[in-house]
Amino acid sequence: MAFRDVLNRVCCEVTNLATSHVGATNLRRSSNSNVNSIVWNSRKDGFLRTTQICSWLVATRTGQHASAHHDAQRYWNSLRICCVIGILYGSAVACVTPDLKRLVAYSSLAQMGFITLGVVSGSQIATTGAVLLMFNHGVITMGFFLLIGYIEQSRGSYQIRDLVGLQGPAPILAALFTLVMMASIGLPGLSGFVSEYLILIGTFGVHPWWAVIGATGVIGAALYWLWAYQRTFHGASLVSETTESDISVKGRLVMIPIALLVVVLGVYPQLLLAKITPSVQQLVTHVAPQGVSK
Repeated sequence: MAFRDVLNRVCCEVTNLATSHVGATNLRRSSNSNVNSIVWNSRKDGFLRTTQICSWLVATRTGQHASAHHDAQRYWNSLRICCVIGILYGSAVACVTPDLKRLVAYSSLAQMGFITLGVVSGSQIATTGAVLLMFNHGVITMGFFLLIGYIEQSRGSYQIRDLVGLQGPAPILAALFTLVMMASIGLPGLSGFVSEYLILIGTFGVHPWWAVIGATGVIGAALYWLWAYQRTFHGASLVSETTESDISVKGRLVMIPIALLVVVLGVYPQLLLAKITPSVQQLVTHVAPQGVSK
């Protein structure tokens, strides 16, 4: 099977995956009583399609399809270009998106670009960072959606134009959002920094220019998140402070494990790296021996 056939298969699956998620987004805005079950089935279908994509890419990379693996060596630069485009495009669209949920979605697109760049770099360090970022990004995104859900519940909207001055009446909410936001940006001492640093430093060792271009995504993340925070939490509140409340005690208890993971994995990432590194080393040794020491 030629690499082009594999790439076509991946593109078809990505298209179907995107269609599933768009359908789920539209369904969340409707009032149908069966929305929850439909959205769940859509997400499950999206997960299965994502698994299929990963299986095809790994099979190609590890040589389970020998002809595809041989042909693929000439196309890795094209895949790296796609990764960089994903990082830059996700960052650019996140800067102009009108609501917080879409902001998280497009920032996730940029993060997926980082992950894929680490995987296709052929570097053990970068691949380790990519696997670590998969976990860290999941934790950070969970925190974002929990906090945005509370904002939507209390304000009745997640549109940025409707959310001004939240910091005054809800300081704990603002503090938790700041913590998760800084982890997503990649602030040293928080979980996001370690992941992105490993990806960039590992990629730089084998493909310097791709790492330099990809690093602009870190600047973009700081731009769109800090600008969104300024518009959402700073300024005079649009509603009376007496009608607004901070995040509830239950909400704080739910956020405590996420906050702890963000801080602990930023200070001591070896908790996960000790489990990730041996498997990544075996994988990289098999598919890219020249990247093991990089």
